[in-house]
Amino acid sequence: MAAVCRGGRRDVEQAVASVRDSRPARVMVVVHASEATAKAAHRTAAEALAAGIDPVRHARGPGDTIAVDVCACRTGRAVSDDAAFADYLDRLTHLTGRNPS
Repeated sequence: MAAVCRGGRRDVEQAVASVRDSRPARVMVVVHASEATAKAAHRTAAEALAAGIDPVRHARGPGDTIAVDVCACRTGRAVSDDAAFADYLDRLTHLTGRNPS
């Protein structure tokens, strides 16, 4: 069972609740990663990326029983801060303890 949600806390909570008792359980969290997409959340890309760590941590939960995928929502021609995006990916790598490849 899988659920897709925006990176907001309430959205993540609802997605987690919908798959919690399923095996395997998976949640995809969509995080704004460019100025154009972050504008929809009334944030800058850097702010959206910074706010995108806690929802992933929350979705994984204490038992680490839910697989969490992260969809970095970027637009091809949009201005983006690649350094902020790289920092976000580095923080996710340390959060999961796994090396995404």
